[in-house]
Amino acid sequence: MPKPKSKPELIEASQKNFQKLSDLIDSLPEKERLTDFSKGTMNRNIRDVLAHIYHWQLLFWEWYKIGMSGEK
Repeated sequence: MPKPKSKPELIEASQKNFQKLSDLIDSLPEKERLTDFSKGTMNRNIRDVLAHIYHWQLLFWEWYKIGMSGEK
C-alpha cells in the first residue's frame, strides 16, 4: 500500500488499518485476548496495549496543539 499523499487518503488508510486491527483482535479466541503475555511489565494483555497506545495518542495531540499555538 503506497503512502497516503492527501488528507482523504490518510483518513482512508487509517480506517482500513483500524479495521484490520479490529478484525485481527476479533479473530483471536477470548482466552488469547485476555492472556497475560508480558509478565513483569505494565502491558499484560491486548486491552492494556491498546489503552497504552491510545493514551500516547492523546498526549501527542495535546503536545501538537500546544506546539502549534506557539507555546512550550
